[in-house]
Amino acid sequence: MTLLGAFRRIAPYVITNRLRILFFRIGGISVGSGCRIARGVRIGKHATIGNYAQISGNAVIGSDTCLGQNVRVRANTKVVNSHVDGNVFIGESSIVQCADIGSNSMIEYGVVMLGVNRGRRIRIGDNSYIGVNNILDFSDDIVIGDYVHIAGASTGLWTHSSINTAISGKAVNDQKSKSYGSIKIQNYCWIGGNCTIYPGVTVKEYSVILPNSVVNADVEGNIMVGGVPARKIKDINLNVNP
Repeated sequence: MTLLGAFRRIAPYVITNRLRILFFRIGGISVGSGCRIARGVRIGKHATIGNYAQISGNAVIGSDTCLGQNVRVRANTKVVNSHVDGNVFIGESSIVQCADIGSNSMIEYGVVMLGVNRGRRIRIGDNSYIGVNNILDFSDDIVIGDYVHIAGASTGLWTHSSINTAISGKAVNDQKSKSYGSIKIQNYCWIGGNCTIYPGVTVKEYSVILPNSVVNADVEGNIMVGGVPARKIKDINLNVNP
């Protein structure tokens, strides 16, 4: 282990915030001013921590991660291979990986980003909200626009399917038998809890998906859908002041 590596390894156990930050900096990590990094936090050697960031106990910040100014990461959360813009909140016990998150967005507690590592990404715009215990699958790209609320708990955005793997008797880790498709959710959409969004689906602007829905086809703009599978319920007529 190098001397710099030793400082990074020791830093999580140092008693005071000021000394912890000093040890991380000596260990080669870029930590901005005014940060608070709790005991037990581990930070990889190439990570960048912006000014006034707050990272709570036992969080893990990967070496390939950049946190912007005023980012708050709660306890027992893991952020790896991600770029997080300013003023973002990431709740407790979440796993954020392969993600680019826009400014002023909020990731609630228990959110899990998972998938088959195929070099794909999850991109979340500005001022968007990902609700409690939501699951986002980065086996293919997920693109979420600005002012999107995946508002309820336990909604899943799935970009791969293993149906063929199961019914054809393939091995669980046989990636060739799986199918993939990206998900796009455009700006100004609201999605309720306990929904499932299938691979390849696009949800267009100003749409509402009611709770407990299964979305297996594209959703047009300015409509409300719901059901299993989701069907159009009504148009949404917006009165937006110029």
